[in-house]
This record gives sequence, structure tokens and C-alpha cells, in this order.
Amino acid sequence: MNKKLFFVILIVFFFSSSFYAQKVSEKKDIAVFATSYYGRHIPSEFIEMIDEAVINVFFNLERFNIIGLEYRFASTDVDIFIELIKRSREENTELPESVLMGLEAFTKADWEKTINSYYVVMPVITDYSISMERYDDLFWGETDGYRIEIALEFYIYSSKEDLREKIDINISSIDRTYEKAYSTALKNLSEKLDLELRKIEAFTIKTGIIKAEKGTVHFELGKKMGVKLGDEYVVLSEDGKKEIGLIVVTKTENDFSKGLILFSKKPLNLGDAIKEVPHGPFEYRVYALGEFGLFFTERGLYDGGGTFGINLSGTRGFYRFRPSFGAEMTFDSQSLKILSIGAPITIFGGAEIGNTYLRRLQILPTIQFYYTMIVTDSKKTIPIPAGVGLKAFVHTSFLVTKNFKIGGDVGVKTGATFYNGIGGILRFTAGVGFTIKL
Repeated sequence: MNKKLFFVILIVFFFSSSFYAQKVSEKKDIAVFATSYYGRHIPSEFIEMIDEAVINVFFNLERFNIIGLEYRFASTDVDIFIELIKRSREENTELPESVLMGLEAFTKADWEKTINSYYVVMPVITDYSISMERYDDLFWGETDGYRIEIALEFYIYSSKEDLREKIDINISSIDRTYEKAYSTALKNLSEKLDLELRKIEAFTIKTGIIKAEKGTVHFELGKKMGVKLGDEYVVLSEDGKKEIGLIVVTKTENDFSKGLILFSKKPLNLGDAIKEVPHGPFEYRVYALGEFGLFFTERGLYDGGGTFGINLSGTRGFYRFRPSFGAEMTFDSQSLKILSIGAPITIFGGAEIGNTYLRRLQILPTIQFYYTMIVTDSKKTIPIPAGVGLKAFVHTSFLVTKNFKIGGDVGVKTGATFYNGIGGILRFTAGVGFTIKL
């Protein structure tokens, strides 16, 4: 931290904190119980993996002091337990040395940890199934796999804030191996739980600007509170009821962060309140492109045409460099022949390099490698390799609202095709699309 900024923070702390301190989020104690599954037969190793995934979500949020508790409740015990906590706090009563709650003895020591926690979280599995079935794998065709379906409820309670929330999460995954199916299910659980927790008003980060310059701001809270590169914060009006601006995080330190102003209805000043906009790990762009060939061989797969696709860009934890991937379909003069066999699907992956904002305007130079295959109607046949290559383009978009952008691409596409002989392609591409941040 440079001396100038450190001096600014000291001034804010000693002389200006009363102006916005009440708006700055603080770490609070949270008691997280083990996942309950009363009356259901679930493999013990999977329960332990769910417990680990859940507690890791709270750790990775980095906005809580976590108290992990190993007790499991029956779903019918949750309301009773919450009522006991409420009554104990109101009447200042003590629990006997041990009481039976759910499946295990709840000791007086752990009761005191729970009652003194600011928040209490109780996960409950409400439905679970695992089965073997045949399914259509994109790369392997029809194959046997394991399907896992699980439904959970997360009860979140705080008597200190009069908070009582319930999060419902449903997960379904299928894969060729038991281990991958479980791994995918747990990954989906973690991503969904992370987003749903950040959507709860009490858990959404609120802070204030400690330094404002032309086009940029510094604000209190950083890595220690879970602020990440690419996160976005709305600027609030003085009464806190209106959103008057938007900031994207470009740099994080332990106790403060730097952001770029994407738009603001007024000049931003020391003490202005800002609030986290909870988004998932990706933003989604749907697009349509025209491909214009500079040259192509007689038997090449592409001789110009139209392409429709979806691109996913990693946003949380990324700023200048962002990973991207997706899928698309191209229609051209060869399409009638190809469609008689199957569907030409192209998958791609790469990176957005040098992400740049000019207020609402965003410029994304991008490089992606692609692989094209023909997915046939036969469930027993693997997709036919049809082409590989490289795409390089610049995507430019305009921020219409905090969750929606419109834009276009201009670039070049080069590679080799394998369908009906080997050929080469070199294409100019141009098109339009829209981006949604969920």
C-alpha cells in the first residue's frame, strides 16, 4: 500500500468513519452444522464430501468467522431448534449438559457456541437418488453412466438481525464414472450455494468509497472480506434506495480494493456507499456471425456462411485476462450434405486478453482454438472429426444495464477441415450479439 493511500485511509478512519461506517460489512461468526439426511440411505463418503463442499463455500466467501459443528438434524428438528435458540436468547436460559437433537448428543459447550454466533446455518438433504442409465455423451455417443440427483435446503437464522432464510438447491449430474458424476454434482452445488448466499441481503458486501479519482475509486474491504477481481458494485444514492452508478473491481489488496467507474449519474466522492452485485462465475454471450472466405479449397468444409453460438466468459476472479469457451454451429454450402449425416458442432476454448473498459464500452481481444465434429443420429457412433483451427477476434460491447450488454465481433478464422477430404480455410468474421450477466 503506498503512503498516500495509507494516509487517506487513516483520515477516513479517524475523521470520516462516522459518515459511512455503518454501511461497511464486517466479518461475523457463523455456526455451520453438518448436513442432515435423517431417514435417508446415502453413502457416508458422499455425505462427508457434501459437508466439505458446504464448509468450503463459507470459507471461500471469506466474510465469516466459521464455527464448524458436527451435529446433524432431522428436517423436522430445524424449526424446533431455531425456536430453542430464539427462546434462549430472549429469556437467557441455559440448556442442560446435553440434549438429544437429531442424531447426536448436543453438548452445553457447543450450544453456547451456537447461541453466541451471529448466524446459524443448517443444511438438510430433502431428496437423493443415484441410478445407472444409458445416455447420449457428446464425445462417446450412447453409453452407460451414473446419474445423481440431490435436493438440499439450507436454513439460515439470526436472532440478532431477525433473519430467517431458506435456500433451495437442486442438483442433477450424469457421467460415465461414479467419481466424475459425484465430482460434477459437488462442483455445481458449490457454485449455486456461493451465488445464493451472496444474494442474501445480510451477506451482500456493503462498503464505502475512501478515495475517488477521475474514472477510478478505492473502497474499504479487500481480499480478507472476499472481494474478487471482476466483481461489480452499484453506487447508492444518499438515502440508499436508488442505484446511481456501477463499478468493476480491477485490483484487490488485503483491506481495500480499486475499481473502475463504468457509469455514474454524479461525481463520486469520499464516503459514497456502494453495494455488491451478486453474479455467477460466468457471463453468457449469444451471437450470430457471418463468415467471409478469402480462399478455400474445393473440398473444404467452409466456403462462407452463417454461424450461431454461445460464449461463456469467466468473470469472478478475472479482469485483464479472462478464460472463455463455448459452442457454435456453422451453416454454409456444405450444410445439406453434412446435415444428412448429422449436426456440425464446434466447441472452442481460449482467453480474452487485455480486457479494457472505456466507461460503458468494453473491448475484448480474444484468441480461441476450435474443434469441429459431426454429431450423427446413430447413438452408437462417436462424432466424426471435421476440422480444427484458430479464431482471433475483437469483441466490443456496450453496457445497457448492469446485467445486459449488446455488441459485435470482427476477426479472422483459420484452420483445416477433414470432412470429404482435407482442406484449408481462411475466413473473415463479423457479427452481433448480446451478453447476459446472471
